[in-house]
Amino acid sequence: MTIPTISRRTFIQALAAIAATSRGDASPDTRHAKPFRVKDILHLPRSINFGLAADGAPLTTGSLYRDLTQDASELSFDVSNNQIAASLTARGEVHRACICCGVEALPLEQIKGGVYSRKLLLYGGPWSMQAHVESGGISSSHVKVALLENLLPLFTSRQGDVSIHQLVFAPVDRSDSARSPRALLNLTLLTNDGTITRQVSLAPISASLINTPRSGDPHSIDSSLSQNEQATGEKKSRALARCALFDHLGHSGQFDFDGVSLTIAPHASTVLATAWILGEDEQETDATLARLNALSLARWLEDTLDVRRIGYGTLSIPRDSFVAESVIRFAELSRQSALRSRDGRFCGGFLGSDVGITQVNWARDAYYSMLAMSLFDPALCADSIPYFLKWGCPTETTGPARSRFPGAGSISQSLSNSVSGLSLAGAYYRSTGDRSFFIARPEILEQARRIFDEVLASRRGTPMLFPSLYFSDGEARGEYHTGSNVAAWFAFMGMAQVAAEAYGDDTLAHEWSSVAQSIHDAISTYCVGKGPDGDRFFEGVNKDGSFVQGHDGEESETTLLPFYGFCKADDPRLLHHASLAMTKENPLYSPELDAIWWYNANWSSATFPGWTTALAGAADEPQILHRLNRIRSLTDLDGSPWWWPYTYGSKDPSMPLRGDVARKCGWGAAVYLCCLINNFIGVSVDARSRSIHFAPFIPWDSFSWNRARIGATSFDLELTKTPGEISAFVRNRNCHRYAATIVLTPGKGISLKDLQASGVSIKALSTLECWGRTSLQVEVDLAPGEHVHVRAKIG
Repeated sequence: MTIPTISRRTFIQALAAIAATSRGDASPDTRHAKPFRVKDILHLPRSINFGLAADGAPLTTGSLYRDLTQDASELSFDVSNNQIAASLTARGEVHRACICCGVEALPLEQIKGGVYSRKLLLYGGPWSMQAHVESGGISSSHVKVALLENLLPLFTSRQGDVSIHQLVFAPVDRSDSARSPRALLNLTLLTNDGTITRQVSLAPISASLINTPRSGDPHSIDSSLSQNEQATGEKKSRALARCALFDHLGHSGQFDFDGVSLTIAPHASTVLATAWILGEDEQETDATLARLNALSLARWLEDTLDVRRIGYGTLSIPRDSFVAESVIRFAELSRQSALRSRDGRFCGGFLGSDVGITQVNWARDAYYSMLAMSLFDPALCADSIPYFLKWGCPTETTGPARSRFPGAGSISQSLSNSVSGLSLAGAYYRSTGDRSFFIARPEILEQARRIFDEVLASRRGTPMLFPSLYFSDGEARGEYHTGSNVAAWFAFMGMAQVAAEAYGDDTLAHEWSSVAQSIHDAISTYCVGKGPDGDRFFEGVNKDGSFVQGHDGEESETTLLPFYGFCKADDPRLLHHASLAMTKENPLYSPELDAIWWYNANWSSATFPGWTTALAGAADEPQILHRLNRIRSLTDLDGSPWWWPYTYGSKDPSMPLRGDVARKCGWGAAVYLCCLINNFIGVSVDARSRSIHFAPFIPWDSFSWNRARIGATSFDLELTKTPGEISAFVRNRNCHRYAATIVLTPGKGISLKDLQASGVSIKALSTLECWGRTSLQVEVDLAPGEHVHVRAKIG
């Protein structure tokens, strides 16, 4: 079987299609592209840090996870186009796949506090393609796993002198990504490295795997189903699953085959292409196969890769490839957690990218994942807004926390979740400047008016602060929970801008802006107190002025204060609060593990978001590096962190767990991304005002981020530090002029002088204090395509 050359459309055509759906400001990418062939997958760039070597070992050091740890079976490599999601084993088998049919409310009697809904899932799997080489010799005991372009898993094994490469991915329809095919494409590339012609047979292996939630799983409200309910639920939970075989051109897929035999000449290769398709009915699976047949499978692959490339750009940190690669892996973890229904509606999702067996949607987890998507996939973020407006606030309060606020309305069940849709609306508008989205949806303004009126009516004291029973599933500690009120401030502030600029309602915008300022002032007055190192935020405060002690690890709103724009990343109040969370000042801190136990009526495992709080508390370059390395140590071999890597009472930090009851942690991955990019890579973009602020503070001597996508914008960014100078570079790759502010911050005890700029003229030059050093700030205007290169000598 030969592999033909399949023509590839130019990048200009590709980006024209993306521009039609991405609501973007970035200008087209005119790079030349070579023709693409399926066998070229072996030459695509591969992740340096994530995957498995041929002997089953990690690719690099730094992670405490190993293939042969206690929970090796939990290791998965996940793929998703948000219409279909799948978790693959380390041998390339599809362990479990699913699609979503919609979302519904949970019965109130099943809710013990927090905010939830139920996604309606249909499952498929396990599936695999079994290869057998006749007289092929001994099969390899391990499978090598590579992440192509740090995105798609390629599984490689050997039988004698035949290499078997299997690439599994969920194809993206770049013209309508929200309704991408509910299918997994499996490209099997066979290469004969020997001198004898080989016969290879491949056959699809499938079985049903529909499990019910584990008993006692706190992240599974359905764990008490009766046997009859389980049986009924299992029957309804199976999707229609069909397997299709494609011809040698990657066209004309046909359903239902038992296997195929291929002949491979010496030093030759051949490709077999198959698809696993899930659907709600036969009509849908037929339509999906017809869609797949409309393009070659090589075209589906390159389109899928191109969409992700455009979303992430190319970040390079020569001294720390883990951090550079973690941006894509953590972003994919957050993105893949989301699920859409057949018609493209956002329906919530999982705690992380791995396909779970619980159908419960955890509102706060989904919120943080979509907050990160305001940077990397703004269309997905936008599509989640109606979901949060509908499901973020329950019909009434539930759970034991009601005793703390008798008579509280449902808006106070979880203040942060009640305003989550509006917070995402503000984040989306900031990252895209997309007025048309809101103009087409006037109901968002009306829903904002109703929600904010209820928030204001919930006020119980003099300060412009509001009660909240819960944050996520844990109680919001204190009569005024700081993070919950930060969420309210961010929602009011963002929607004030939307009201003025998208809806033209200046009166409402002024009212909400005034409320936002009052909340900001109240937080700064009432939620700040004295700590051992000076002023600090506290997790909560009571009406008598007493503060809530400690940090529960999952209060991420204060961690995100700089990302939201509440304060700067070097604000001493934030640094003191976040750093003290990782000391004995915090009664929930474990010094043996350098971790935070989660406590909600009983002790639970160490919570991963706690390490993102620690990162936000890093005050200088060695501390940043230390905190990044700790996160690296808790990142599994596929590039994912787990929610609870240590069970309560653990003492050995070298033995983190996979799995546990809470799965992979999209929440923590998203908060990490927002903190890393805003605080340390130092880039924040306001597309609505067409401005970029670039103030890097890094523990390395250089990094570059070419075609960095921040929301709907694109820039080239660089920073270089040498013994003699510091330099920064910014190129505007957008269709509009942007105002750029660049801040150069020297090392401790170092001063800067003789600043020079090339590319454009400096509008303003000033000094300011950043991270305890005297920094130089440069302001310029960048027309489309223009760049600025600023240098300052160390003196």
